[in-house]
Formats: sequence, C-alpha cells, structure tokens
Amino acid sequence: MGIVRRISFEEREHISNLISQGKGVREIARELKRSPSSISSELRRFHMGIAEYKAISAQEHAILMKRNAGRKKKIDCHLVPILQILMNDRHFSPEQASGFLKRNYCNCKELHISHETIYQFIYNSPKGIYFPLRRKMRARRKRGLSLKRRCKIPNRISIHSRPIEVNFRQQVGHWEGDLIIGKNQQSAIGTLVERVTRFMIVVWLDGKRDSETFLEAFAKRLETLPPPMRLSLTYDNGSEASKHEKLTARCGMPVYFADPGKPWQRGSNENANGLLRQYLPKSTDLKCYTEYDLQKIENLINNRPRKIIDYATPSDVFAGMMSSEIYMLDEYLQNTQIYRVS
Repeated sequence: MGIVRRISFEEREHISNLISQGKGVREIARELKRSPSSISSELRRFHMGIAEYKAISAQEHAILMKRNAGRKKKIDCHLVPILQILMNDRHFSPEQASGFLKRNYCNCKELHISHETIYQFIYNSPKGIYFPLRRKMRARRKRGLSLKRRCKIPNRISIHSRPIEVNFRQQVGHWEGDLIIGKNQQSAIGTLVERVTRFMIVVWLDGKRDSETFLEAFAKRLETLPPPMRLSLTYDNGSEASKHEKLTARCGMPVYFADPGKPWQRGSNENANGLLRQYLPKSTDLKCYTEYDLQKIENLINNRPRKIIDYATPSDVFAGMMSSEIYMLDEYLQNTQIYRVS
C-alpha cells in the first residue's frame, strides 16, 4: 500500500484555477493525477461548495487542522446536560449522539465531539453523573487475557478442516456450540445453534461446567435428533470440550474448534447467546434455573420470527425439515414456499 500524499498549496491553487474555469471534480482529478474521491474529500473537508473553494482559505484550514491533530476535545459543563438528554432520555448510543450533534448543529463547532471522547468521559465520569451504555461496561476490557487461560484440547480438529459445504448453509444438521457463564464464573449453561434454521437448544448443566457434565448434557440433547440432523459441531476452545472424541463416538458427529479469539467463526451461536442474555443477564446465578426454566426460554427464542428465514420461526423450519426428511434448504424452501432473505 503506497503512502498517501497530502494535497499541497500549489495543488490547491491549481484546483481553485480549474474551478474558476468551470471544470468539474473528475476533470480536476485527471489534471492533477489524483483520484476523484481525493478532490471531493478536499472540498468536503473544508465545508465549501465547489464554487466557494479558495486556495488560501483551504490552506489556512489545513494548517489549523494539522495543528489541532491529536488534541482531544473535552466535554465541558454545557455539553453534559445535552448528552444526558440524548443518552438518558432518548437512549442514544455515544456514536448516535456524536452523529446527531454534528448533523443537526453543523455550524456550532463547540457541540461537535467524537464518540470516542464521549466513551472516555463516561469511563472517567465523576460520581453523580450517569450515562447508560447498552453493554453496561464502566471500563474497556483488556484484550488477549482470555486466550492465555485456554487449555490445550487433546486431538483438537481445527475449523479449517471442516468440510467447505458447511459454509454454504444449505445442509441442515451442522451446529455451533458454546457455554454461557454465570455469576463469578461459578455456573454455566450450554447453547447449541443449528446453522441453517437458527434453531437453538439450551442445555441444562446443573450449574456445572466440567468436561464430564458437558459430555453427558450435550450428548443427551443431541441424541434426541435423527442422524441426518447431527452432522457436525463447531465449538469454542473451552476446556469443557476436552472429551469431544467421546461426544463424536456417541453422536456420530465430528467436533471442530474455531480459532482462538475469533468468535465470528461461530457467528450464529454468538448471536443466539446475545438473544439468550435478554432472559439470563450477565452476573446471573445460573444455578437458580431448572431444566424446565431453560426449556421455556428456548421455546420463546425458537418461536420468534426471524428475518433470515423470511420471518418464519426457527421451530417451524427445523421441525418442517425434520418431519419432511428434506435436509437441503433450497429444496425445502421450494416445497414450502418460504423464501429466505439474502
């Protein structure tokens, strides 16, 4: 990737001359051997229309911007009440609040502030000033620590060895799995999500999270499904899955492991865990929930319409494919007139 060359004062004079001749953005770009986007950005950066562009004004603005680069704007006492209205009353995120102020008060520069500055203010705000964040964190988590705590899983099979057809989400029966951890890391429940239908199984672990409990609980739920509906499982790298070979022997499905620190490789499961947190918030003691409680939550989630399957429910599509013994998505949709949203 080449070094980005900043527009010089000579080029700004050239731009100004070409504009006075009635040249358009693309003509100017060809003349200066620049991309049209660079010329458009130059005009937008200084809040000038093409007819208002002046080389000297643009140069002065560029020098001022360079001088202020790296200086973080602080939130003063006048801005705090505005942010409280936007975030507390209207439930804006920091990014939405920042964008709203820039869009609606474009001529009032003192109200222009980045979302990162808002986040830093929230994390360092004094007592008595409260701004709600959707993820309810009061500080950023340090990255990379969780990877060091991972144990080695014997005979681990990488996700890169998984058959490529799994990525196409056409054949039902390929699952993603994980644990949701409870208060003080002392309890857990398991989750399984089918990649095609987004059907979710919530696995009761009696509050435990050891490998033997994991094996018995996951195998018990998976064994209720017919063999064509249990073709593979893609799992996180938690130590609870160290007995994955026994799970494969019992259920006939190989277990693949995602790369550490790459949750998007099990995106359906991560999304489903987020839905589950609506009912089981973080810092909840999961030992308080019975198998019956988790079954009710599972049914609520599986009977929600999902856009990805044209607002059908995962329960209907999963049960329909299992009862019709049609295990390929396109064939099933063609037979049932349910069309998937791309």
